Amino acid sequence: MHGVAAPVAAEMGLTLVERDLRSDPELDALYRHDIPVLLLDGREVARHRVSAEDLRARLREMAGEKIREI
Repeated sequence: MHGVAAPVAAEMGLTLVERDLRSDPELDALYRHDIPVLLLDGREVARHRVSAEDLRARLREMAGEKIREI
């Protein structure tokens, strides 16, 4: 997933931070069988695999939701 997420994050002005979810008991319990998982502000964006096109669409959707929350 990193190979897709890193360039999409860069083009959208986001910073990709990799973490070992197994070091966080709460995240490990949630995602133990779903690694890799991509989160944005604690919200799930994708699990396992995602295409660049689908990732861009999901991030735009999430940005729109965030704007409406303000």
